[in-house]
Amino acid sequence: GAAAAAAAREQVETLREENARLTELVAAAGDAGAAASEAASLKDKLLASEESRAAIEADFQALMDSVEGLKASAAAAPGADESAADADAKLAALEKENEDLRSTLTGTEEACEGMQRELERIQAEYNALASTLSGTLDTSNEEEEEEF
Repeated sequence: GAAAAAAAREQVETLREENARLTELVAAAGDAGAAASEAASLKDKLLASEESRAAIEADFQALMDSVEGLKASAAAAPGADESAADADAKLAALEKENEDLRSTLTGTEEACEGMQRELERIQAEYNALASTLSGTLDTSNEEEEEEF
């Protein structure tokens, strides 16, 4: 009687602890889902950033070609210094924008890698705890069957 009641209380306490761990795991799994969603969003932004960078690099190359053409014609045409200066200003602005995009791209890639590592860690932890719980439940069921 008393020993069986003590064993039952101990088993109830063990199951409560397991339930608390499972509740934490479910919350962590929800966090992992949010992290995966955020990672997908960042990957989309990364792709858009790469496409934007490619377009800017193409524009930059076209502008460089234009600047070279303007410099060549500047010697032959008086007053061309103003448009060469304008082209140089546009070139400087595009170079700065290109550098900003490269910096943003690098930061986005690093954030994606960090989130992927965190997601893998959470998944491994969840799987390990789920496996442990499964083993605990199997053992609990076997003990109950033996008592009857």
